Amino acid sequence: MDRGKAVRLCTLVLVGSTIAGLMPLPAGADSVDDYVRAAIKAADIPAAAVVVLRAGKSPKIAAYGTADIEGNVPATTDTAFQLASATKLFAGILVMRMIEENKLTLADPVSKYVEDTPPTLRNITIMELASHSSGLPDALMAGPFKNIHAVRDWAAAQPPLAQPSVQSVYSQTEFALLTEVLERVSGKSFDALLNDEIIRPLGLTETHYAYLADVAPDPGTSVVSAKLIPGRATAYRWTGSEQLRYEYTYPEWTHANAGLFISASDLAKLLAAGKT
Repeated sequence: MDRGKAVRLCTLVLVGSTIAGLMPLPAGADSVDDYVRAAIKAADIPAAAVVVLRAGKSPKIAAYGTADIEGNVPATTDTAFQLASATKLFAGILVMRMIEENKLTLADPVSKYVEDTPPTLRNITIMELASHSSGLPDALMAGPFKNIHAVRDWAAAQPPLAQPSVQSVYSQTEFALLTEVLERVSGKSFDALLNDEIIRPLGLTETHYAYLADVAPDPGTSVVSAKLIPGRATAYRWTGSEQLRYEYTYPEWTHANAGLFISASDLAKLLAAGKT
């Protein structure tokens, strides 16, 4: 096929309050709408948003269903959905931005940028962290951790799952270490770097963290606090007979891993910027 005539199709589906995955969609605006409405109805998903980018054509940005059942609030293209682990996309972009600015390379060891790196972590490279091939175990269920430095110290004391570059195992630990590298080379916090390199330049107005925090004064109670995100979609879990509100807390050390909210409108801006 003539490359100039090839049509590139990029589809991301935001469902409930998270990215559900990548899915093939039929051609045509009406058939896309029909397909998504049928899919979320069959899966008992309250709301979804779709962004479709085609080379040389206006993007399709659409929202479906109810963003908040209790308030009977319809989903719109400005509704902020929870990205969950797809937040790592933004961390990856920041790594590549630092490479473009000649502040790091993928082959560099962590110790080049983090002088006090424990000996067991010194030779792990940026690429191994970014590709989940460092061999480090997942810190997600090992906390709570006060900050990324505590995660790094925990990881250094654990037996590795494998030697670096031997296998790829999904882990939150690696992106916590990437956070520390990004902060050292940029001289900014991860959140400030994200704002300066992506959110502000692209004019993303519905892209935020909720800064969730758990407070448990005794084992039988739990209080969750979060900043308000205008227009955010409520997350739900279908039990088979009813919808339940569902919230997962993301402490600040996980911000490179998860927890970002974004609207379909903002996602379209991000994806379009990547094609220029």
